[in-house]
Amino acid sequence: MTTRYLVAVLAALLAVSCGGSPTSPTPTSFSLSGQVISALTSSPVAGATVAIADGPNAGKSATADASGNYSFSGLERGGFTVTASADGFAPQSQGISLTAPQTISFRLTGTRSLIYSRSLALNARSGTGSSFRTSRLGRLEIETSWGSASNLVRLEFALEAACGTPQYLSNSCPWLYSDRSAVSVPRRTATVESLAANSYIVWLTNQGSVGEPTMLNIYLTP
Repeated sequence: MTTRYLVAVLAALLAVSCGGSPTSPTPTSFSLSGQVISALTSSPVAGATVAIADGPNAGKSATADASGNYSFSGLERGGFTVTASADGFAPQSQGISLTAPQTISFRLTGTRSLIYSRSLALNARSGTGSSFRTSRLGRLEIETSWGSASNLVRLEFALEAACGTPQYLSNSCPWLYSDRSAVSVPRRTATVESLAANSYIVWLTNQGSVGEPTMLNIYLTP
C-alpha cells in the first residue's frame, strides 16, 4: 500500500508540473488616464499639465491633448497626489491609491481676468465702437460706467465682422446683446455665457445731450 500510495502522489505531482496552468505574476506597474475640462463650459482644456506631486511616481507629468485627454503608463503601485493645472484656471488636486489601471478626470474652475480696458470720451448723441478679440471659449462680462446718472448710455455687442460703422449707422447690426433700458445709476453690465473665441465689437451710444467720460472693462472666465 505504501509503495502504491507514493507512486500515486508522484504521478499527481508530475501531472501538475507538466500540464497545470502557471500562476499569473502580480502586475508591478499600472496606467492612469483621464480628461481635463472646464467646469464652466465643459469644454476640453487642451495643453493642461497633469503632474504627480509625491509618492513613488513623484515628478512625472503628462500634457492633455486637443480633446483634454492625458495618460500615464508604467506607474508604480502606491498612493500619491495628482494635480491638473492650466493657464487661466485654478489648479485642482486629487489623492489616489493606485493598485490597478485607473481613470481620473478633472473639472477646472476658470479664473476671471481682464482682457480689455479702455477710457472713452462719448460725445453727446453719438456712439463709439471698441473692438477686441477673445482667445478661448468662456463667459464674457462687459462693464461700463460714465459720469452722470442723468445721461443714458446704450450698451450693445456683436461680432466685429457683422457690425462695423456702416451697419451701426444704418441700425442693421445683428446684436448678440443689446441694452437700451433706462437706468438709475450711471453704469451697465452685460454677461454672455459660452462665448466662442472670435473678434467682437462693443458699441456704446451716448443718448444724452452732454458728453460723457466713459470707462469700458471686459472680463473673460474660461
